[in-house]
Amino acid sequence: MTEPARNRGTVHRTEIGAPAGLVYGLLADAPQWPLYLPDAVHVERLPCDGPGERLRRWDVTGGVLRPRTLRRLPDAAPRRIAFREEDPADPDGTPSGSWTVEDLGAERALLVLEVDAPAPAGSRSPEAAAARDGAVAALREEAGHLARLAAHWERLDELVLCFEDSVRVDAPPQRVYALLESPGPRPYRVPAVPPDSVRVRLPGRGLVVHKQPRTPAPLAVHTGVWTVADDGAGATLFTSRHGVLLQAGPVTGLFGPDATSETVRRHVRRTLGRRSAAVMEQVRRYAEEEWRQQQEEESRQRDARWRVA
Repeated sequence: MTEPARNRGTVHRTEIGAPAGLVYGLLADAPQWPLYLPDAVHVERLPCDGPGERLRRWDVTGGVLRPRTLRRLPDAAPRRIAFREEDPADPDGTPSGSWTVEDLGAERALLVLEVDAPAPAGSRSPEAAAARDGAVAALREEAGHLARLAAHWERLDELVLCFEDSVRVDAPPQRVYALLESPGPRPYRVPAVPPDSVRVRLPGRGLVVHKQPRTPAPLAVHTGVWTVADDGAGATLFTSRHGVLLQAGPVTGLFGPDATSETVRRHVRRTLGRRSAAVMEQVRRYAEEEWRQQQEEESRQRDARWRVA
């Protein structure tokens, strides 16, 4: 239900069949939003010099990956989170508002979204109005997604699966990351990392974040992060992390009449782990081979300079 709100633009209320504390926890745990919200690809907390927190969030909007920065002020006691999107070019024209979770008792909650999305400064165009309306609609959709997820609150621990695998690579982190970021052209080709996914590349930190826009059963959502880091001993620690939200429906049609949630979790862990392990092994071999060739070439050049001298 949506209605006008005095001085706040709109109010949207969603009743949820879950405890209020759990709903508030889903809202507060921003780094997990890529598992909860379809458009969210990556969210991370930024340094903040004031109260509350600052978030950097990457979303797919209209097929385009768009980063944005949010400032939030969570308050656990009233279960309220105030927010404002930051835009230095137009600080007064960005969406702002709050999420509040009211306890209805009997393991039910009311999620109240208050949002004000003014038009950009100096703009009264139809495009600006459409952008403003789109921002409000996106927030309302997020409320709906959170409500549907929270409805399975008694099974969330079963439905969420996170794991990681690592290998050691005898090559510098920059060499490994180059293969992840740009698999070709080379005499060989590293498999797409990952195929058919939306990616956020953060080379300064050795990260490639990915999220599949479409997932096969039993996956509802699949996200991941490839990381490369100096292991402190002259090599690279190459890690693949996966986050999975499983479909909440029956699993017996896929895995047989005796299947349980643990059956599904083991299958997903094994399948995704095997795929990422194959990619990591190829990256390891190619990175080490390139590094070995570079070292040999540098050694030959040093020898040549020594003989000339």
